Amino acid sequence: MNVTGFLSGCRVVDKQFEYLPWDNPDNIITLVTQVNAYKAGGILIPWLGMLGVPLNILNCIVYKRLGLQERVNLLLFALSCADLVVTACVFALYVEYFYMLLVGRFTVSSTVVNVATNTGLTVIPFGSAFISGFISTLIACERCLCISHPFKAKRILRTKTTAVILIVSVVIILGIHYVIALKYRIGCEYIPSLKVSLTVFYPSEFYQENAKFVDILNVTTFGLVLPPLFVLTTVIATVITVVKLKGAAQWRQSTATVPVESKEIALTKMLIAVSILFIVCSIPNLVVKIVPLFVDGIRLGGRAKIGPGDTVII
Repeated sequence: MNVTGFLSGCRVVDKQFEYLPWDNPDNIITLVTQVNAYKAGGILIPWLGMLGVPLNILNCIVYKRLGLQERVNLLLFALSCADLVVTACVFALYVEYFYMLLVGRFTVSSTVVNVATNTGLTVIPFGSAFISGFISTLIACERCLCISHPFKAKRILRTKTTAVILIVSVVIILGIHYVIALKYRIGCEYIPSLKVSLTVFYPSEFYQENAKFVDILNVTTFGLVLPPLFVLTTVIATVITVVKLKGAAQWRQSTATVPVESKEIALTKMLIAVSILFIVCSIPNLVVKIVPLFVDGIRLGGRAKIGPGDTVII
């Protein structure tokens, strides 16, 4: 590749392509399909965001008023805050697509994504999403311990201990995700021979100097190890909770003259629903991460593996 200068903010380069992105023979998704998917998102997701953002704000207010001195309220408040951040970020992205549809100048390239990538702000949505998954797993474990060993749970899992775990975990997760966020930058390249401008992801200098370390964090630790561990832990904890809860409910009904569902059992059922929702929503992400390890040629974004010196055309 020969860089010859800049044109309207784009690097002018002399580069040879075997094929352009929309002519990629290995890509089963055509450019038209990709654009239509973004357009559909631009139409649907802003309306979902208008529902999701206020509801998460309402959840935060409710749990705050119920009292964060209660361990469960603290966990649900933190989960709602993390989900609020993720929902708001997705809403902002697709509102931009919605605006482009309205003005009739739609492009897959997003100013929100460009700015976030070049400033490391992608740590906010991605870090918050991971925090949400961690808290969901923590809720499942907390409820399992409360149902299986209520006295130990009361002694071990104090609210202050839970708060410390949350604060330390949030700092660590956001700190590591900020390092990961420094991996790529977005730029623009103009190809004179094709008379076309392309938006590209290219590895940052930081990543090129620390490729192995960043890949261990991004691909191995936060990509292949922790997400499956969170889901597996949540599944095991939820199954144990359901079994123990069923036994407790049967015992209560057999000893009471009038069967009454206690507040603790009702709360546990709600938290079980939260855990099941987390498991269901995590499965597609796990499939995307795990399948390429066992099926040759399947890779998110195409067959080509991105290395420290490569660029990705979008």
